[in-house]
Amino acid sequence: VLAGVFGVLQAGINRLIAQSWGFSSTLLFSGVTFVGFNLLLYAFVHVKPELVPASYRIQGALSDFRVWWLLSGLFGFLLVASIATAIGQIGALQAFVFCVAAQLVASNIWDYLVESKDPT
Repeated sequence: VLAGVFGVLQAGINRLIAQSWGFSSTLLFSGVTFVGFNLLLYAFVHVKPELVPASYRIQGALSDFRVWWLLSGLFGFLLVASIATAIGQIGALQAFVFCVAAQLVASNIWDYLVESKDPT
């Protein structure tokens, strides 16, 4: 539930910032802010790993890196950019209704192709 609220707030605030700075500057600012908070989380996990769930703990090696992992950041960027743009054009409610509908379809396809689960 919180993820849904945060998504609307983040996209709406980006749209408001873009009215002053334009979308390119807003997306860069949002991205730098995102990296900053990620660095804080990373530092906290590094110092106090016992205070976070196991899945948040630092593990693996740099040699595990695969180029296709960059797609995660690309898709995150495209999500942020497209939602903020859509809110400015059709409003937050319609933008997120379309987003959730697309996520339901894409989730079903992902589950079938990647997780080997039957479509529901």
